Amino acid sequence: MASLKVIQRLEHSDAAGARRTWAARWNHSGTLLASCGEDKSVKIWHRSAEKNELTPLSTISGDHSRSVRYVEFSPCGSYLVTVGFDAVIFVYQYSKGDFEEITQMEGHENEIKCCAFSPSGTHLASCSRDKSVWFWRMDDDDDFQVTSVLQPHTGDVKFVTWHPSEDLLVSCSYDCSIKFYRFDGEEWVTQQRIENAHDSTVWSASFDFTGNYLATSGADRRVNIWKRISDNSTTSVSTSSWQKICQFEVNRRWPLYSISWNHVNDLLAVGGGDSRVRLLQFDRESETLTEVSSLGVEDEVNNVSWNPAESSLLAVSCDDGSVVICELQQ
Repeated sequence: MASLKVIQRLEHSDAAGARRTWAARWNHSGTLLASCGEDKSVKIWHRSAEKNELTPLSTISGDHSRSVRYVEFSPCGSYLVTVGFDAVIFVYQYSKGDFEEITQMEGHENEIKCCAFSPSGTHLASCSRDKSVWFWRMDDDDDFQVTSVLQPHTGDVKFVTWHPSEDLLVSCSYDCSIKFYRFDGEEWVTQQRIENAHDSTVWSASFDFTGNYLATSGADRRVNIWKRISDNSTTSVSTSSWQKICQFEVNRRWPLYSISWNHVNDLLAVGGGDSRVRLLQFDRESETLTEVSSLGVEDEVNNVSWNPAESSLLAVSCDDGSVVICELQQ
């Protein structure tokens, strides 16, 4: 039976009254982990493959004036993007262990909750409490230009994530809905609206490795699985529709803030307000979810993230200012 074992605890923040770690994200080679939090800083950790542990590499501070809500590496590994409650996006270029700010972008009216690079690294999406989703495109001079601003939600947009191989974006919102977006050749448009995806706030989403399944987690304590539906197997994902095929409900009253789909073994890590990380197994034949184990941590879980290159490692960001590194035991 699969389970998680804590192998390391990273202290992102020990600042009194500003401890919460909002998120921790791996780069695509799995060698770096960036954590961000309420203390307005971003910390970069380097993973040693020999010792299978992380050590501090650098700290970015003094740019954001409020909490840093999310952080994301570009697919090529050359860029790091941070977003915060100050409604500002910062872009840093990585070289020889250092991160140099190259640009900052403004436009959102309120707190930015999440950002995500497209698989090609050409597009960046951001979402905010102002109910909008912004699309940015990187040009040949490494500058980002706004390509579309959409406001299909009626509430705070909590999360955005891209399809693993195509330019299809999903957003999750306080309004209980999820939305899908595609590029129509001129601008980004809303492809599909699922208005009652959950019974309460939809907090997070994660695709499987094929991109044919999507998992969402919400304040209703549920994990829902959505399947790509198409009349033709050659139809692009960007013109397909999505349909709910199963759900799993946690028997606790706390919301499920984050979900991450392991692309090797179809294990979904889910974390939330009850200070536990659960492992759910997705069975492709029966298209069902089963809880296989859970792990208790010291405080509420804000974000979970599987290492994309070392599938046995999971980073768990907590309210107590820590990032807990777990190893999958099978």
